[in-house]
Amino acid sequence: PEDVPKIGGIIYKESQRLINLTHDIIQLSQLEEYDYKPIIDYVDLMPVVNYCVDVLKFKAQKKNVEITVRGTDCKVKGTKSLIEELVYNLVENAIKYNVDGGSVAIDVSEHEKEVLLTVSDTGIGIPEKYLGRVFERFFRVDKSRSKATGGTGLGLAIVKHTAEYLGGGVSVKSKENEGTQITVRLAK
Repeated sequence: PEDVPKIGGIIYKESQRLINLTHDIIQLSQLEEYDYKPIIDYVDLMPVVNYCVDVLKFKAQKKNVEITVRGTDCKVKGTKSLIEELVYNLVENAIKYNVDGGSVAIDVSEHEKEVLLTVSDTGIGIPEKYLGRVFERFFRVDKSRSKATGGTGLGLAIVKHTAEYLGGGVSVKSKENEGTQITVRLAK
């Protein structure tokens, strides 16, 4: 009887991981389908960013990570759910792979033909040899931390496919043990 709560907790945690994996695979599959055509509209980006930060506030507090948001109000092409998933994945990764007491900076800047969403962290960084692979499905830089961090390895693949689906793109800069900066270009 004393093992039931512990075993129940493990079962719950693993089932949540499988649910997240299933959701991410479905999301990625939809983005790759030729006949997947959500109604593209214009989405106010800053309210979506602020919503994602608010939702992830508890995770950030648990790791003692400070999040700052700056930028301009602007609209981007997309759907609220696609943009929300993209922003959520970026911010969650910036928290998850950060150091205790680190920081995450989110910057939204509007340019002539596009909007740049930049998420920078002071985390563990990515070794240079892996920078070209971070947007691959199921790719994990540090396999030993995979279970501990609880991700599916699909978050950045979803970010890349979503940005490209919406006519934009994504780039990454990182230094091991110094942090990572991911910039997403979104169409106006």
